Amino acid sequence: MTTRRLMYGLACVIAFLPVASYAQLDLSSVTLRAGAIPSQTPNYFEPGYIWSFYPEVEVGGHLFAPYLNWGVTWGYWSDGIDQPKPWADFITYARTGHILSARMRFSPQALDAHIPLPITFSVGIAEHLIKTIYVGGTDFVGKRGANSIDQAVSGLLGIGFSIPVSTHLILEAQAVQYIPLGGQPIDRVQSNRRSWTLGVGYTFQGSI
Repeated sequence: MTTRRLMYGLACVIAFLPVASYAQLDLSSVTLRAGAIPSQTPNYFEPGYIWSFYPEVEVGGHLFAPYLNWGVTWGYWSDGIDQPKPWADFITYARTGHILSARMRFSPQALDAHIPLPITFSVGIAEHLIKTIYVGGTDFVGKRGANSIDQAVSGLLGIGFSIPVSTHLILEAQAVQYIPLGGQPIDRVQSNRRSWTLGVGYTFQGSI
């Protein structure tokens, strides 16, 4: 599975290289976001997963047209569990995760100024790195848990609003839905994950 994911990522990079060389990428923005995302720790009292605080940072810029932008992001979440559950025959785990993504964003208003809403649409790919930490407890035969690290690749679709408040400052709200690309349990979890964030972006002049 890991080899297949690496080959898939390599294929994406190779496919992107001709576009990148033609597009003359521009590096012109830094965005800080904060919001919420479901962790990968089940909520034991109702369906779903424990919600986590989710900070995210993005660097990006323009592609070959003013209505297209690129971005590379890093985000972090933690379920906040630090004590074992007081239940018999139950192993308590804590989970933390990093989400790395590459995105392309389409802004219709930059294409046609008559569009009233400053809406944006995003598409991309994300790498999820999840660390599972044994906190305490044993199962019904007295076996303790163990730490582990998992990895998953997903697609993503996003929608947001970006409102300029000055020449360089932008306020935004964004929702991102992750789409599993594999068939393993760790991949299927991503189908129920959606991040909600508010952010502040700063634009400047530069190029790469």
